[in-house]
Amino acid sequence: MRWIVTLIGALAVANAGCARETPPTRSPRAPQQPARTHAPASDGDTTKLTARQLGDVVPYDCRGFAAAPPAGGSCRAAHPQVAAMIEAAHALVRKMARHHFAGKPDLWSEPRARMAALSTLRPAALHVMERVAAQSAVLIVAVKALWSGNTAVARAAARLLARLALSAEALGKLPARPETQLRRFIGAPSGWRELRTPTQGLAADATLHHETFFAYALAFRPVRAGERRALFGQLVAIDRSFTPHVTGIVETLEMRRGLALRAPACVAAIDLSRLACDAPALRVAATPRDIPAHPFVTVVHDKVLCASCHPRNAKGGFNLAPVAADAATQAAMRARRHANLMRELRKVSAKLRALAR
Repeated sequence: MRWIVTLIGALAVANAGCARETPPTRSPRAPQQPARTHAPASDGDTTKLTARQLGDVVPYDCRGFAAAPPAGGSCRAAHPQVAAMIEAAHALVRKMARHHFAGKPDLWSEPRARMAALSTLRPAALHVMERVAAQSAVLIVAVKALWSGNTAVARAAARLLARLALSAEALGKLPARPETQLRRFIGAPSGWRELRTPTQGLAADATLHHETFFAYALAFRPVRAGERRALFGQLVAIDRSFTPHVTGIVETLEMRRGLALRAPACVAAIDLSRLACDAPALRVAATPRDIPAHPFVTVVHDKVLCASCHPRNAKGGFNLAPVAADAATQAAMRARRHANLMRELRKVSAKLRALAR
């Protein structure tokens, strides 16, 4: 990768509309035969795209966004082992989403090698942001292995999670809110409006589709900000007692610059060249070819496939609708989503904690 694998994040999808709020039809607890998803065909291979999908290809345009603010103070790029771990985790998500079944012998070799390389670093030598980003990537491998019944990989990942873990107190000092990284893209949070599927109310208990595919290692949030639609994912960290925490560090951001069916897309992801800094920043993927590998995006020449994750007859090309604008309803939706994710995280964390012993 030239600068990031995300999303992490995020990295990332070129369609905020792909954030369905229901998990795959088949439970991720039995992924030996993964549920088919709306993941597009291989990048650039238009021969595998249907006529409908080709009609959903949209322009890619990231022009005009302000540059990230100067890092200031001591700042450096991520260790190569950290960057490689993130890349391997995201590649695993992509392979499993695109129907590379868990029994294939090549599925786990790369994550295992990257975890081994990462284990050679002293955690104390890593910047706190590196530890959180690396741990989130390892969490992807751990949970995917757990769901796949690969106890050996799950145990190795669980032990690395424990080695990288920070105290709850240290995690509490991290940025708690994502707006610092997002303001130059989607403005202030006062202008954000939560999105949901039209048929789903505040009492729904499902995690977001993206959260399931990323093994709960990213907490996603779909919003509308003025004329822009966005989906961003925040890193999840596990503390030394294996308690999960959603941090305010954004790893991936996917945007549609307009409300029309074929509004241009733009993707940004956490900048690994300045990950070891006190103020992480997002870096725009200048062209579609710079977009990190992701299960929900297909690059078609100089454009991206965006709209086919959701019904074409839905307003704006996807079936997400704004939640009622009043502050109480907005807060209730955020709280419900957080509770849904934390419920699933606590389940897998308990299993990983047992394996780490």
